[in-house]
Amino acid sequence: MAPILYICLVCTLKDKAVRKTDKIDIFAVGFKGVWRNYPKKNIRKSIRFPFLASLIISGIIYLSEKNVIDFITYLADLITTVIPNILGFTLSGYALIIGLTDTETLQKMSKKDNDTKRPSLFQEVNSTFAFVLMALSSIVIIGLLVKLVIMADIYISFLPSWSASIVNILTFFSLVFLVLYALVSIIDIIKNVFNFGQFVHILNREKNVKGMTK
Repeated sequence: MAPILYICLVCTLKDKAVRKTDKIDIFAVGFKGVWRNYPKKNIRKSIRFPFLASLIISGIIYLSEKNVIDFITYLADLITTVIPNILGFTLSGYALIIGLTDTETLQKMSKKDNDTKRPSLFQEVNSTFAFVLMALSSIVIIGLLVKLVIMADIYISFLPSWSASIVNILTFFSLVFLVLYALVSIIDIIKNVFNFGQFVHILNREKNVKGMTK
């Protein structure tokens, strides 16, 4: 099972329990703050397709007569070469939105309704970028570790051959899931940037209307 999938599922169950018992601290910092403000529905949507597609692809590869290690090596190379580019794209968009947001827009986006437990729009935008960036960084680290293990060419003689096949196919499944999740996460970023642009557009229209009525 992919590590990031396991972490997301465990944290989701834990977060639901906290919501029922304690007041949510939406002003927390660090990973805790990111998790509190990140819309949980995005996680469920983001992992659904990668998980199902990874199962299907892994089943096909398992039935194939080709060496699974070759596919694992290819995926590890793909993660360490392509994902950093996605990471840079996401980081650029994050810096652009945070850096170019003027005071008035920030005040409007930070306004909250009567539900004090619900994050503001700015907190959701901020946490979405931060969550995706941390996820992509973790994927790159996992890809590097897999490459190092492959390069080490470790052979454990006392383990049966079937156990190695299981480990290899699970590793392949995990890497496919991580690659697909990274690609799907771009959709979250695009929607995030679009929603931000729509909000800014509405603010500008309000300014224009107020200017015409004066």
